Amino acid sequence: MQQVRAMKRTLAAAAILFAWSFAALAQSGTSVSSMLNATTPCPPQTYLYLDQQGVDVKLDCSQALAAMGLTTVPLAVAYKSPADPAGIAGTTRKMLGLGAAAAATVITPTGTGRVHSSVVGDVANATSAAGVNFRLKYGTGTPPANGDAETGTDCGALKQAIVQGTTSVQPFGLECYITGLSIGTQVWFDIAASATTSGTALVTAIDWFGEER
Repeated sequence: MQQVRAMKRTLAAAAILFAWSFAALAQSGTSVSSMLNATTPCPPQTYLYLDQQGVDVKLDCSQALAAMGLTTVPLAVAYKSPADPAGIAGTTRKMLGLGAAAAATVITPTGTGRVHSSVVGDVANATSAAGVNFRLKYGTGTPPANGDAETGTDCGALKQAIVQGTTSVQPFGLECYITGLSIGTQVWFDIAASATTSGTALVTAIDWFGEER
């Protein structure tokens, strides 16, 4: 009976510590995901006092997390600015090869398997009054090269930009949020592009950002 009571006290203390840690971090402006995955998740000078058989036990946030058996890992973050890829001629979408570039647009999840990806840049078409169809894609395994057939999983809706002149460019932004990715498995991101009616689709000045959340 005494062992059962001791176990109940331990479980109750763990539950209190868990709830307190979340509350303390919320008050300090730290997100729950940061608490579970950041390298320094604990706000400074925050304490919990527990009455254990008439004895006050003082615990700080780090001790509370350790008591719950939680470990923290840094979430994956990646930022790349790959060189301008070769244009895609014709109206069939093909890959730009960003994931296979020297500054490869890849990320390896470490904690949650949830990744937000965003990319900005410019699109153009050397044929006047033509345009560019383009879509963000992702996948695992060997990243596709420039000019490869469209592959991977769609990551957001298909976009279209019409260019008004032979020297015009249009800025663009693409983003998506993916869940259920495997921890420790590299994920590539790329753009599939084509001309709308004729000419060559050009995607330039690319900045890509990937962040696990």
